[in-house]
Amino acid sequence: MFLKKFIIKNYRCIKEASIFFNRGVNIIIGENNSGKTSIIDALRVCLSYGKQKRDIWVSTSDFYIDKNIINTEKEEIEFHMYFEIEEDLETGVYYDFLSSDVGDNQELQLHFKYYLK
Repeated sequence: MFLKKFIIKNYRCIKEASIFFNRGVNIIIGENNSGKTSIIDALRVCLSYGKQKRDIWVSTSDFYIDKNIINTEKEEIEFHMYFEIEEDLETGVYYDFLSSDVGDNQELQLHFKYYLK
């Protein structure tokens, strides 16, 4: 199984992004301050990978703010992960998370939302 598609909405400097991954190693490149670390931290939040150099969590400063609109409400942060199933054993292990389309292609989906109360 591998992460096929990752959608990020309203997280740090990212209003909305759809990122597609391939099997194997994937490299994220871009200019300084373009959101590379935000993508990695979003993955860490979703996959609960912390304690490396720092703990990772979603805080009020992580909500996207449109600097062109004054007094906007902070919208929900959303992460949507779509994993491609490669082996039949994975279908049984992750049965509760599976979604099937019309052609019986199965994928594992995880969806996260964070909002301010």
